[in-house]
Amino acid sequence: VKIHVEPNESGKGYEFVNALVGGAIPKEYVPAIDAGIQGAM
Repeated sequence: VKIHVEPNESGKGYEFVNALVGGAIPKEYVPAIDAGIQGAM
């Protein structure tokens, strides 16, 4: 798993982009991944 973090435009806030391909991680896990990233920030 790779997580790429970069600054967003001023005032735009947090944005999660799901770039998973080929079903490497079941889609049911994506919301938990997003929540975990937000919780770590």
